[in-house]
Amino acid sequence: MVSMLDTAQRPYYLLLCIQRWLSLVLNLVVAALTVLLVGMGFALRSKVNPGLLGIALVMMIDLGQVLSSLIQSWTLLETSLGAISRIKDFSEKTPCEENDVRHLTQLSPEWPNRGEIEFADVSISYGATEDIKPVISGISLQLKAGSKVGVCGRTGSGKSSLAMSLLRLNELVSGRIIIDGQDISNMSRSTVRQSISCLSQDPFFFPGSIRQNADPWGRATSTEILDALQRVGIWDSIATKFDGTVDDVLETKLDHGILSQGQKQLFCLARALLKRSKLLILDEPTSSEIEDEDWLSAMALRMNEQVESAERNATKPDHVVQVALVMDLTANGHLERGM
Repeated sequence: MVSMLDTAQRPYYLLLCIQRWLSLVLNLVVAALTVLLVGMGFALRSKVNPGLLGIALVMMIDLGQVLSSLIQSWTLLETSLGAISRIKDFSEKTPCEENDVRHLTQLSPEWPNRGEIEFADVSISYGATEDIKPVISGISLQLKAGSKVGVCGRTGSGKSSLAMSLLRLNELVSGRIIIDGQDISNMSRSTVRQSISCLSQDPFFFPGSIRQNADPWGRATSTEILDALQRVGIWDSIATKFDGTVDDVLETKLDHGILSQGQKQLFCLARALLKRSKLLILDEPTSSEIEDEDWLSAMALRMNEQVESAERNATKPDHVVQVALVMDLTANGHLERGM
């Protein structure tokens, strides 16, 4: 860490050294000009007005500072223009996820209204180039609306890759993923991701109040946020740390250090419930929780009537006993069995 900090500060240190050297050189130049001016005034003392000579000497005192400020301002301008140029190059040359926005399907805000998912001979890779071997090959599966699906398999079998393909975070080598009759490859990634709730392995929090973290979209009322936090069982833990009414507590800045790892996951689950999406993806959300909190997560999932389909990933099959369908992925990304 210290070596990385030294490397990061090295350009700034060199800039300060150059500025000190520039200041020294300018002061030496001003000193030389002052000596020259005094010498000329002494040699031409009979022809030079003493008052003007005094004004010139006073002006020489500030000449070094003026020249130094001028050069430093010019250098800062060049540096700022260089930063603008790099930002411009980054915005123009960085590949965009949406390569062709002209042919994207425009859908209603209610999509998806059922939550039916179909994988049609899907092969998934981490990149769009043909030389990359697919992580998952030839997956064909149809999930009805309202079903809860568990995906299990060994580490590296492609559980998270399969789930993330629903959010278009991975590239499809072949096949199609259809949600409510719409091929998601013909939709913008932002539309797909805004329409699906996802609870990942690592909880994520925004810098802000409890309300902003529970409802980043600003659509839920205080009563709805309170109900969601109570359903996942962490409201009492939060309310005991702060004084005041429900609104006062929700407007308090969230210090996620007061929550355990399992409680952080449950808070993110409450956020997913408030989104009211028809699709909910749980990517090993309980891998770091204790058994009681795992039970609470399952209870909250069953109580949420808004969720029509759920896909849950787990490493061990006994972690998905509360779902209706279990899929097992082999190490090479093939569907081994479904039950």
